[in-house]
Amino acid sequence: MLLALQGQMIPMEEERVVEPGHFMGHDVEQAEITFAYCTEFIVKLDEYETFDQDNLRSILMNMGDSLVLVQDEDLLKVHVHTNQPGVVITLGQKYGELQTMKVDNMKLQHAGVVESLHNQETAPKIDYQPVNGERQTHAVIAVCFGDGIKQAFKELGVDYIIDGGQTMNPPTEDFIKAVEAVNADNIIILPNNGNVILTAEQTLDLVEDSTIRVLKTKTIGQGYAAMMVYDTNNDIDDNIEAMSDVVKEIKTGELTYSIRDTEVDGVKIRKDDFIGIAGSKIVVSDADRVFAAKALVERLVDEESEIATIFYGKDITDEEAKEIRSHVQMLNEEIEVELINGKQDIYSYVISVE
Repeated sequence: MLLALQGQMIPMEEERVVEPGHFMGHDVEQAEITFAYCTEFIVKLDEYETFDQDNLRSILMNMGDSLVLVQDEDLLKVHVHTNQPGVVITLGQKYGELQTMKVDNMKLQHAGVVESLHNQETAPKIDYQPVNGERQTHAVIAVCFGDGIKQAFKELGVDYIIDGGQTMNPPTEDFIKAVEAVNADNIIILPNNGNVILTAEQTLDLVEDSTIRVLKTKTIGQGYAAMMVYDTNNDIDDNIEAMSDVVKEIKTGELTYSIRDTEVDGVKIRKDDFIGIAGSKIVVSDADRVFAAKALVERLVDEESEIATIFYGKDITDEEAKEIRSHVQMLNEEIEVELINGKQDIYSYVISVE
């Protein structure tokens, strides 16, 4: 930017096209699968403070292989290859309430891979490839949804976007593919969703030739604010420290809709109401979207607030989004508001305030 101000324009480099490489699998057709079912589940532990990981690990190791067991406070994620998926899931259920579960038949997957190798000579093209395939020093991977949100993250320096978010959590394989694609020595991963953190952390054990840090961002707002202080001139741990400090200070809100009548934390919710979530708590529910959005920002903005970022979804007009921005500025005349057309589904608004 300094050179531009001084009148020294830098010519844009010509676009470089990287041809997809050949699949380099070894003896894939002859591979034998001892344990047929790839089994994954997340359980919310009833007594997480006294939970004995070693005991469960010992049991599961006798039932299969490729075991990955990760705990984050009251959430436990288990991945194992076994011939007894039902038994494994039932065992996990003894420790608490199942949040998600997935079972894949790897023999069928293997047959599909073999057939694919016979039908095509090259692997599918990946979303990102470093210029000339050179190894990079730093890279950032982020989980995002909505074309506008993805573009905003790319503009802040994110190298690889994994498509995902609420209701569509990406599998571990997506993170491994992303790590391989960015081809970097130091990699920061932004899950941007509490349900995705454990999956992202599995790459720490499964990828050995890169230094990987998972910044535990639980919302798009946290991830976006963290990227504002990301600096490729800093080493990975200095970046993590700076980004973590921002995440601690950020307040986030989301406006979505209800699919049933219920009551949460004293807030009565009717089906199709717009519900405002501040942090992890529902703070407003109303049939009027604009009213609910304004009530939500009132819970986020105070006299100390300096910056607000509002991502508005596919169902929101520019005029409505500007009305919400005006309401934020009415609450605090000094606040700087960034309005971004996130083009996301499910969430009418995703808001961060710092």
